[in-house]
Amino acid sequence: MKIEKIVDLSQVEQLLMQYKKRGGLTNNFLLPDGYKRLIQQQKLFYITSSSNLCFIEEKETCMRVYYHINNEDEHISFPEQLNFALEILYRGDNYYPSNDVIYWDSCGFRENLIRDLYEAKFEPKSFAISKGETCVEIKTAEKEEDIFYAKKLFDASFDVYTGDYLSIEEIKDLSENKQLYVAYYKSQKAGALHSYIHANKVWLGHLAVDNDFRGNHVGKALLNHFIDNYCRNGYDNFALWVQKANIPAVTMYKSAGFGYRNKSTLSMLKLKTA
Repeated sequence: MKIEKIVDLSQVEQLLMQYKKRGGLTNNFLLPDGYKRLIQQQKLFYITSSSNLCFIEEKETCMRVYYHINNEDEHISFPEQLNFALEILYRGDNYYPSNDVIYWDSCGFRENLIRDLYEAKFEPKSFAISKGETCVEIKTAEKEEDIFYAKKLFDASFDVYTGDYLSIEEIKDLSENKQLYVAYYKSQKAGALHSYIHANKVWLGHLAVDNDFRGNHVGKALLNHFIDNYCRNGYDNFALWVQKANIPAVTMYKSAGFGYRNKSTLSMLKLKTA
């Protein structure tokens, strides 16, 4: 089987007409704007068997797979010289996607990480920052050195194959929109957080603490500042994704008032052999 490049949106539409069937296995949550963006960037490909289709997005560290599987007995063969990753969205532990996992295991993929969706609702202007962490100061990142520090810290903490890496241009945009914070512990840079707003909901994009400053409540101070800042500006709905296995982070978010919303993603990887 050979990976082919998508050259225009009509090609996507033809493939979907042929392979998008009711009742099949799928994780394809790409929207029309997503297809258009990837086609313009020349980063959208596809691979098919007689019954099954995968769209493939080229990323820095891997190829991201979006699939429509109509025949689970028909396996897809991927090139051995590339890394592939996919994510399966499911509705909580009672709906673990066993059929998807079995299929992709048979194609050479292995389970990687589970991320859970947590949400919270706070009364606007009512959330008060804890004053206990007197050694931690949070600032909106404006200086170039803060922007580059945040990018380096985020990059180091992302999962290599499934992390949503941000370009320096995206980091700068977050800074200009006052959505990037840097934490200082005793005047030294110690952590960073970025956020964004989608559908009138505030999302915590990523929170990272420098290894040298862990155990000093830097993450808690960043989280509290993030919530307080948006509450004071009239927002009350908050959401974030967190790795299920990251118990300290899960505990911190629960303590702040976040709760699991029965939505998770499981990532699977097929890594190159040479």
